[in-house]
Amino acid sequence: MSVRRHAGDGNVHVGVSLADLPASGADSVERVVYGIVREMGGPIAAEHGIGALKRPFPGYARSTAEIAVMRAMKAAFDPLGMLNPGKAL
Repeated sequence: MSVRRHAGDGNVHVGVSLADLPASGADSVERVVYGIVREMGGPIAAEHGIGALKRPFPGYARSTAEIAVMRAMKAAFDPLGMLNPGKAL
C-alpha cells in the first residue's frame, strides 16, 4: 500500500496493489478502504471526481444533496445526455 498526499489541501491518495487479487478481492479492498474514509467523514474522490471506477460508490464521495446538484447541473448543460454518455454524471 502506498499513501500520497497534497501538502497544501490535505488530500490523501491511497494506492493498493490489486494486481494479484481476483476481482472479488479488489472489490473487498475498495469497500474496506472507502468504508474507513466514510467513517472519518472524508470523500473517496476529490479533484478527479467520481469517475468510472468509483461509480458504484457515489454516496461515499458526495452527499445525496451534492449529487442532486451535480445531476441538475449536468441536465442544464447537457439536456440531451450527449456529453460523456454512460458516465456517472
